[in-house]
Amino acid sequence: MKLGILTTLTALISFAIIYFFKIELWAFLLFFTPIYLIIVTVFTAWYNMHGTIKPQSIPPFGFANRITLMDSIAPQIVRLGFRETDRFYMEMIPDSVVYVFKHNSEPVYFCLYHLGTKMACDFVTRYGYDVTLTTNNVPDAGVMPRPPKAMLQIFPGTTYEQLYSNHISAHRFLLQNGITAHDFPPGEFRAYFIGAIRKQWLYLKKHPLWPLTTIFKAVTKIGIGYRKPIQYQWKIIAPNLRDN
Repeated sequence: MKLGILTTLTALISFAIIYFFKIELWAFLLFFTPIYLIIVTVFTAWYNMHGTIKPQSIPPFGFANRITLMDSIAPQIVRLGFRETDRFYMEMIPDSVVYVFKHNSEPVYFCLYHLGTKMACDFVTRYGYDVTLTTNNVPDAGVMPRPPKAMLQIFPGTTYEQLYSNHISAHRFLLQNGITAHDFPPGEFRAYFIGAIRKQWLYLKKHPLWPLTTIFKAVTKIGIGYRKPIQYQWKIIAPNLRDN
């Protein structure tokens, strides 16, 4: 809804500019479209990562279909050795319902997201030196710059079972290379979840050109370096993992 309001206001201002300044529509669109994309990208990122965002109880109305779908997926995750530990609502763009699962023996969490019109998921493990590993199947997950210690590997179109296998394979590789896993104490995953979002925003603010690179990668699909296993990213990411 917030993005819809922003889009409506932007459209009204645009038509006013075209009318009063007698600008040709094609010229206006050529100039305005990139600016609009930058505004939407920055506003969406700010709104989703600002300091007051927090998990909330899932609203009692308007989410029955989402919950039904997510509940139908949960048994697939349980069969992989996970148990559900939490579920909550995030007032974001788009608003999100999140289910959290913890593996019974491995230091791995699984987050299932319903984003209104689509689903997404993450397998997550935390390590020493503030290092994390995330494995998901969302093609556009790597378009934004990420903190060097927030490792990511993307496998678009992969099943939950294969995605988990890929995550465990990368996890074993990291252990073999001296990266020690640090599991989350009970009840602390929400704090980590919000902390990771805020770290992402702080990192973006240090890179003023991030809206341009994000839009370029989202449109062209060029330069998304996370679409391969951690084993193949290792030479690039290894030097950053033990820095204080």
